[in-house]
Amino acid sequence: MRFRNDIQGLRALAVFFVLIFHIDKNWLPGGFIGVDMFFVVSGYLISSIILTKKNKRTFSFKEFYISRIKRIVPAYFVFLIVTTFFVSYIYFLSDAYIYRDALLWSILFVSNSYFAKLDTYFGALSSENPLLHTWTLAVEMQFYLFLPLMLIFLSRAKSRWLLMILTGVLCIYSTYQVIYLGNKDGMYFSLIARSPEFFLGVLLNFYQFNFANKTKLRNVLNLTGGFLLFGSLVFINERSAFPGVTALLPCFGVSLILITKEGPLSKFISNRTFVYIGELSYSIYLWHWPILALYRYYYGKYDIDNVFHLIAILILVAILSWLSYRYVENSFRKSVWNKKRVQSFLLIVFLLGVSGYVLMKINRNFNNFPVEFSSQIAHGLESHAETYVSDILRGDTLSKDTLLLIGDSHALAMNSFFELLGKRNGFCFESVTNSRYVPILGVDSSDIETRYYSQHKKLAEIAFKKMKQSKIIFFAKAWRFEIPSLGEALENIIMELDTNQHVIILSDFPEVNASPIRVNRSITKNRDNPFAWIVSTYLPSEDIFELVRKYENVHYLDLSHSPVFSNTPYYKDTIMYYDDDHLNRYGSEEYALSSEEKFIDFLSTILP
Repeated sequence: MRFRNDIQGLRALAVFFVLIFHIDKNWLPGGFIGVDMFFVVSGYLISSIILTKKNKRTFSFKEFYISRIKRIVPAYFVFLIVTTFFVSYIYFLSDAYIYRDALLWSILFVSNSYFAKLDTYFGALSSENPLLHTWTLAVEMQFYLFLPLMLIFLSRAKSRWLLMILTGVLCIYSTYQVIYLGNKDGMYFSLIARSPEFFLGVLLNFYQFNFANKTKLRNVLNLTGGFLLFGSLVFINERSAFPGVTALLPCFGVSLILITKEGPLSKFISNRTFVYIGELSYSIYLWHWPILALYRYYYGKYDIDNVFHLIAILILVAILSWLSYRYVENSFRKSVWNKKRVQSFLLIVFLLGVSGYVLMKINRNFNNFPVEFSSQIAHGLESHAETYVSDILRGDTLSKDTLLLIGDSHALAMNSFFELLGKRNGFCFESVTNSRYVPILGVDSSDIETRYYSQHKKLAEIAFKKMKQSKIIFFAKAWRFEIPSLGEALENIIMELDTNQHVIILSDFPEVNASPIRVNRSITKNRDNPFAWIVSTYLPSEDIFELVRKYENVHYLDLSHSPVFSNTPYYKDTIMYYDDDHLNRYGSEEYALSSEEKFIDFLSTILP
């Protein structure tokens, strides 16, 4: 295919949109459509190569797949090696384990499936995951596997009709999944949902677009494509029903620009600057995200509010992108793979394997903070979410006085609280806790993300059976996150309990504006770090308080004024949180000791 400057210009626009969105999603709410632009362009270019060689009877599956490996893999593997090296020094041990799993999936180009199912509620957030953007490369490589099979073994007419049908059916399917089943995350990372975007680019090669003597029409279509593209940046955002039919807007825009290559917008993006950035676009895409993610992880916040830091980040992105393009990407893509080149590639593969092996060894020497300060693991995950095991007793396990704790991850953080008080005061307890969503039967399915629903339902059924058998039921959650149907669901359960069964709604502990252990880089207070802590405490919603007023066996226990929170996130100059909104084991136990008298006095008023 003849080199086209306007296509490089489209790549430049795409990577620019993605870069701005990733720096601050509020600057360009729809900037993530840059990924969709890449998919359309890739579908167009790759299918053009395949169909051209098919017509000349020179297509070879072996050559095609080798060319894709040469184009993508060497630079990608080098990026993984370098990123892993920095992760080993920056990540905490519990997050390093998660990273190691993500690294394996990324190496195999199936990270899209991994991230679609990964619960990142604990540990590093999505914005701090340096491999998150590899899902696009996984989708692209998977698409390259089956596209030649379709185009080579089917006639041109059959391929065209099949592509048109698949585009329509898959768009409808993904839209249904997003809007009616709430499976937005699953579809966002899905090859099935993203294939129509590639297919649009492929379909352009099945039609002849001749705008000779139709300059006005060409210009109108070209500018219409630009309008759809730039309009999508404003009107599409993270709250949109995306992907699906909505994703077709920017994709149609790119398609119109591709077929009207001499239009005004196409000419504008064909200048030398856009073409050069387009040449670097793959390397820019590879390197910009891990730099941003590791910066956010290290500082424990999303916003890059220091202009000098932002400038340094952009300079680093530019340098690494140029080095990667000049010495890795171009070196392997354009050179003949002789013995020396193959040896170089095998060395990269070897170094990648070594980096994954030494990751944990290096990490343990630099960021091996005790788990009671740095991880949710210290609270005991045997009764939490997908790791739930039935009938786990904590506290004074010889006691016949058994309490029940129900809730989300904030309730999990209270395991250490209850365990210590149980041992000191002769009671034991069971807990059923879940990530994000409180395991209560009757919560509307529309209030729960699809990927969490089956787990929620399973735990809710377990919790309900235990609630029916428990005299004292504690209910704790992050009140910052409201679940609209929770009040009604909880009331329905309360009405099924006997009047001598008591439900105690617990106050929540405060949250802070960053992960203290990351900001502090130590478990004890760093007095040289003048970080401005913002402490927020959230109350239950009004419908929950209404239950307290309505039912005599429903109570609200407010422990939020405990003296341990007088200098949040520290107590006795020691960090109480393992991230920005979860107490660590040390914090939970100190919270228990300071609240012990009030807690036990309260229990004595409702126990017979």
